[in-house]
Amino acid sequence: MGIASKLFELGVLCSNDINVLVTGDTDLSPAIKTFKKIYPNSKIYAIFPFNRKNMELRSLVDGQFSLKPGKYQKHQLPEKIQLSTGQKINKPSDC
Repeated sequence: MGIASKLFELGVLCSNDINVLVTGDTDLSPAIKTFKKIYPNSKIYAIFPFNRKNMELRSLVDGQFSLKPGKYQKHQLPEKIQLSTGQKINKPSDC
């Protein structure tokens, strides 16, 4: 629900030409269908997590990509982050 809500918020407030969803979940299908009806000139692309292909979503979006396992490591947060307030936080540990 949160991703779908954000998609519509961006549509209303930002008039994005391109929107990218990182998901493989079909529960976003109704939101994608409705968004494309309301904003027919706005494109939606899906980035599927590794080993998550979804034919239903592929049929609804304007394009799709798949993440390879090595890309996850490349785009992870560093071990420690310093916020603009000066506060330092640690990357969450594995569960």
